[in-house]
Amino acid sequence: MKFRHYLPLAFVVVAACSQAADTPADIAARAAITQLVPQAKIETVEAAPLPGYRQVIVGTQMVYVSDDGKYVL
Repeated sequence: MKFRHYLPLAFVVVAACSQAADTPADIAARAAITQLVPQAKIETVEAAPLPGYRQVIVGTQMVYVSDDGKYVL
């Protein structure tokens, strides 16, 4: 089957698209966490129920980071 050769390429494209969807607030939240704890494993970054903040899952912990990356709760 010829499609078998395209499967690894499909995974690369999907991974690139999922990372490209990060908003500026997501990028700021990731940068803030990485600056505080460089070895932190960030699982997810998404909108928080608190306006102006992102909800970040780091390992088994949940933290809130302001959209500009200045504040971490």
